[in-house]
Amino acid sequence: LHSVLLMGAVLADASIRYCRDVDTLSQDNQIDVLHDGGAALPAMLEAIAGAQSSILMEMYIFSDDDTGWRFVDALAERAQAGVEVGPLYDSFGSLSTPSDLWLHLEQAGVRVVEFRPLSELLPRLRIGARNHRKVLVVDGKIGFAGGLNVAAEYAPTEWGGGNWRDTMVRILGPGAG
Repeated sequence: LHSVLLMGAVLADASIRYCRDVDTLSQDNQIDVLHDGGAALPAMLEAIAGAQSSILMEMYIFSDDDTGWRFVDALAERAQAGVEVGPLYDSFGSLSTPSDLWLHLEQAGVRVVEFRPLSELLPRLRIGARNHRKVLVVDGKIGFAGGLNVAAEYAPTEWGGGNWRDTMVRILGPGAG
């Protein structure tokens, strides 16, 4: 009985610490709703350009178009400046993206990761088990999450894009990390 009570006290203490940490993370943040690619994609590129230590990115679709190459160039530039850059892309969502785009990033020092590479064996395709996340975290201080992929359809019209209506949220502060 003593050990059960002790274990309960340890778990309660851990729960209190966890809740306190969540409260700390939820304070001192600025949250902006970015309603379309015209607002979100330039803000994401601005955050990438200002990166000092790390850029973590997850994208379902990372296209081989003008918008995709804007991001490729920005990520490659930061990697060459010594920033740790780690994009993760979904192999099915980015199926039409040629390997030379990823090779260009790797040659710049970017650590590119493919989520669930597709196999020629149909049972292993796992089409339904994909990574649909669209997330960007810069220096653990600026975060973006939402529905925009890196593709011309989402880009602002002044970039020649389709300016599809989808939303991203930008978080500035400890909640981004």
